[in-house]
Amino acid sequence: KGIFLNKGIPVVIGETGATNKDNTVARENWAYYMGMKSAAYAVPIVIWDNGNKGNSGGECHPWLNRRKTVKEISPFPTVLNALFEGYDSVEYGYLAK
Repeated sequence: KGIFLNKGIPVVIGETGATNKDNTVARENWAYYMGMKSAAYAVPIVIWDNGNKGNSGGECHPWLNRRKTVKEISPFPTVLNALFEGYDSVEYGYLAK
């Protein structure tokens, strides 16, 4: 905040993600926190999605299931929902004012 936002320099959290290593609760907590902080500081967030459904490793980020209906859009819906819940938990830009 002090290095960029306070000086009027735009910030985007890009290509962020939490890898699936059988740690769904930790990923939900991470997503909630990231959503909350992005909203609080009025900083857009872009979640990394490479479609890899592997169970471990650094590149397991399948947030959008492109072969399913809208009702089944994410292989990890609780993690994705936590991101949105965190974002909705604060007024957008609350800390940036």
